[in-house]
Amino acid sequence: MKRRTFILLSGVSTLSLAIPLVSCQTKASNPDPVLSQPQFLARIWDESEIHNIGLAYRKQVPGEAGEAQLVKLLLTDNTGKSISVTTESSFLGSWLDRKIENDFKIGQTVVVKGWILSITEARQCAVYSLTRP
Repeated sequence: MKRRTFILLSGVSTLSLAIPLVSCQTKASNPDPVLSQPQFLARIWDESEIHNIGLAYRKQVPGEAGEAQLVKLLLTDNTGKSISVTTESSFLGSWLDRKIENDFKIGQTVVVKGWILSITEARQCAVYSLTRP
């Protein structure tokens, strides 16, 4: 086999192995709706206001403007303990409720458009603004 043919075949083989790996690492769109729907706030605001609060929070905290970063933060508590994004919705909802309550207890709040929110609620609104038009 000629060197040129060998190099060409090696390159094509490497590429054919890499393509499936890259496609498996694409971002999972549309995370669990529980992550993007602040339950308490949904009782007092409509979807448009939740979306606007999310946009405002993302502008206010540009380091948390990406969906993957926000989801990671929502799934991790103050001690560094995290849960899987594939966790059952009912458990995920109670996890977030406890996290919101704890945010208020320890003073992890943020003012967005005049509202005092737990950091978790603000992040949920931000995810909402990314996952819905």
